[in-house]
Amino acid sequence: NVYVDEQLEDLTLVDARFLTRMANKLDGFDQQNRAIIPDSLHRASALFLRSGKMAGITLRYGRHLPGCMAPLADLLSGSVLFIGGPGVGKTTLLRECAAQISKTLRVMIVDGSNEIAGDCPTPHRAVGASRRVMVGGDGSRGQKDAMLEALQNHTPQVIVVDEISNAEEAAAARTITRRGVRLVATCHGRG
Repeated sequence: NVYVDEQLEDLTLVDARFLTRMANKLDGFDQQNRAIIPDSLHRASALFLRSGKMAGITLRYGRHLPGCMAPLADLLSGSVLFIGGPGVGKTTLLRECAAQISKTLRVMIVDGSNEIAGDCPTPHRAVGASRRVMVGGDGSRGQKDAMLEALQNHTPQVIVVDEISNAEEAAAARTITRRGVRLVATCHGRG
C-alpha cells in the first residue's frame, strides 16, 4: 500500500468541471459513448456512473505508421483477417494496408467506429486514396449493411473492415469474397 499511496500523491484529480470541459470540446458522445477528436485519428470514450454522471474519459490514440505492413505485403494479394486482442495494433496495420493497396486498386473502407479514416467528411490522409462508407451513428444501419452497400454500390476491388464482431458481419464478409472482391479485415481474439 505504501508504494501505491506514494504514487497517488503526485496525481492530479480529475473533477467534474474538467470532464465537462473535455466533453464540450468533443461535441458530445455517440450511443457507444465514443467521440472522434476532429481532424485526427484519435478517439475518446466516456465512462459513466449508473446515475448517468460522467466519471472519466479514456483516450485512444490512432497511429499512422507508414511502412508498418511492409513485412506482410505478400499477404495482401488475397483476402486477409488480422486477429488480436485490444490495443495490439490491428487498426494501425489495417490503416496502412488501405493506404498501400489504394495506390493500385479501388479500396472502400467500412468502419463502425471511424477509427481507420477518422470521423470527418473526407477520409484522413493516412488511408491514401481509399474511400469510405460510414456506418450510421444513429443506429439506422449497422456495419453489415455498410459492408453490403460498399460491395453493391461502389465497385470496390478491396473492402477494408475494422472489427468484424458478429455472425451477420461474418456473413457479409463471406458475401464480399464470394463476389470476387478482396477483404482485409480485423476481429478481436487470440491470434
